[in-house]
Formats: sequence, structure tokens, C-alpha cells
Amino acid sequence: MVPANDMISYHLLEETLGNGLKGVVAYLKHNIKHHFIISDDNGKVHYPAIPEGHPGLVDDHYIDIPKVTDDSKYLYREKEKKLYFLLGQESIDAYIIIYDIEKRGLPDVLPFINHTRLALKYYFANLKSIERVEKSLKNELLQDLLYNNNAHLREVLKNTDKQKLDINQIYYIGIIEPESDINIDTLYSYSKEWLQSRNYDPICSIWMNSLIVICPVHFKDDTLEIDSNWDRHYTNVRKHKNDMEKRFDIKCSIGIGQKYPLMELHRSYNEAKIALHVSRLMGERNFIKHFRDLGIFTLLYKHDPEVLKDYCFKMLGKIIDHDRIYESELMAALRLLFDTNMNWKETASSLFIHVNTLRYRMNKIEELLEVDLSTTQTQANLFMALKLYDSLVANAYINE
Repeated sequence: MVPANDMISYHLLEETLGNGLKGVVAYLKHNIKHHFIISDDNGKVHYPAIPEGHPGLVDDHYIDIPKVTDDSKYLYREKEKKLYFLLGQESIDAYIIIYDIEKRGLPDVLPFINHTRLALKYYFANLKSIERVEKSLKNELLQDLLYNNNAHLREVLKNTDKQKLDINQIYYIGIIEPESDINIDTLYSYSKEWLQSRNYDPICSIWMNSLIVICPVHFKDDTLEIDSNWDRHYTNVRKHKNDMEKRFDIKCSIGIGQKYPLMELHRSYNEAKIALHVSRLMGERNFIKHFRDLGIFTLLYKHDPEVLKDYCFKMLGKIIDHDRIYESELMAALRLLFDTNMNWKETASSLFIHVNTLRYRMNKIEELLEVDLSTTQTQANLFMALKLYDSLVANAYINE
């Protein structure tokens, strides 16, 4: 004869197979008499659900999850009168959080929560399995899109109608990179929910530990021309960024490429990367930067990368070779001198050297390059070459 507790667990599992969380929720509501929520390991709340037409509630559907390092099945915070029940074995898959419960009341609710363990374990394992398949499809698609594998891309698009990509549509790419420590899966889950709740149609995915957002460009209803009004897109991007930062107490930066047909979208991706890297090299943090707003770098990066590499090595090659052969730090000293707006004292202090040592290094650079660093033209040329070189390194066009 099957024990009564096991019968309840199996019954809840059967309910979950057909009706999702409804059976588990009804069982807990009937037995524990406390407000509760059910969330996944990223803090996304699966019960209660977000009411349709209320996008502003997305923030309320992501909670802060406590870090648990031992093998406890639950964590009770007496000051908050809050119980975190952990679901999972080798790793935590989900939580049931019970609110406003006294410690002495735990023995009354834990048996009922335990009855739901099997059903919830199945529910979240199934969700993770579906997510893995979706990520695999997206990764295959992104691999072809971002690395210009058009032949295979056409085949993938034929068999992948869920990704909502149109070979005849125009798109641009945004790359979101957090500047604070946060699980990228959590940001992805939040961003996906945020976009869906507002009926926006970009495709969001994780790529190289960043968030990639593929955004369609819309057409004007009256003329069927491309709507080039960037302000509307910028407003949405800024709102998304602000909401993420506020919800998770982080800072992030966003690089945006120009618009292209789907089969040329790798160009937008490269431009978005350049927008991120060049802006950081110029000392910016916590920004939204479009490739077209990079000033002279926008013009430079319209050239073939090989041409840019040749230019950098023509301008800086002798310094690079000297550093490599003699293990000197001429490039580092020049880079920092520009970053401090030619402040010799501040540069020397940052390098932990005497100002005279810094002057010796700059004299060596002048000797190698046959230039005069005191002239504005030389400073401008070397500054551009150095920043261009660093951005080519950051984008893997040059291997140091």
C-alpha cells in the first residue's frame, strides 16, 4: 500500500502534468493559510502571475534570492518572518517563499510544502529543458547571423519560425553588458519578460556573456519608407536600462549598431561591439552609445579592419616592437599620459615613477617615431592611433 504522503505527492505531480502550477497552488492555499510565492532560481516569480496589460508589474515579479551555501532544505529569517523553502538536490531549481510566519509555525506548514516537492521539481525541470532547447536554437541562429554564415542561416530560418525573423526585414543589434556583478541569466530572464509585457518585438538572447537584442526597424504607414526616428528607439532602450539598473541595483552599458538587412546583421553586431569598446577606452561608463555617435571613430571603422591595422602599426609599430624586445612600457606610459590629458605629474604618480623617468620614456618615443610630442598635430595623431589600436585589440582584430 502506498503511504498517504506519497499518494498526495503523486496526485500533485499528475495535476502538474496537465495543469501546470494550478494544482500545487490550490493545495498550498488550502493548507498553509499564509501568503506565498513560487519563484525560480533567478528570482523570477511564477506564482502569482503578472496580470495581462500591466507591464509595470514586471519589477514586482523578480525577487532577491538569499545565497544558501549549505545543504539546508529551507532558510528561515526570523526578523522578516519569512521562510525560504529550497527545491532541488545538487543545485537549487526553485523556491517557495512563505510570508509572515512565526518560527513556531514552521512544523505546521513544512509537511504540506514537502508534498509539493516532486511536482515542483518536475515543473521547473521541464521549464529548464524547454529553455535549453530554445537557447540552443537561438545560439545556432546567432552563430550564423553574427559570423555571416548566410548559407546555413537560410536553412535555419526555414526550420525556425519561432524566432520571428524575416529575411526581408531591416534590423539593428544592441549589446547590453553589466558593469556590476550579476548573473547574466537573471538579466536575460528579466529582459525577456520586460519586452514581452510591453508587446515589443525584439529578440533577446545571451551571447558571449552579454545580452544581445535584435531589434526590427519599422516602416512608416503612409510611405512604407524605413522609419529612421531613433528617438523612439532610444526612449525604449533608456527605459529598459533604467528599469534593469533600478531593479537589480547595478550599472550597465549598451552599444548599438546601425540598421542592416538580416543577411548583413553581422555588421551591426560588430558596430555595437565597437561602440562599447571605444566608449570604454575613452573613459565612459554606464552609457548608451550608438556606433554613429563615435565621432571620428565612426568614419575610421567604415574602413576594412586590415587597413586600420596597417595604419596602427605604421604609427605605433616601433614603440610596440621596443616594448616587446626590451620589456619596456612605452605604450602604457603614452596611453596613461593621454588619459590624464597630458598631466605629467598625475601620470608619473599613477605609474609610480619619477616625472623625469616619464620624460625619458616620452623622449624615447619621440626618438623612435621621429616626432615632436609637444605639437598638437602629433598628440592628435598618436591619440587616435592608440585608441584605434586598443579598440582593435578589444574586438580581437589584433592579437597582442
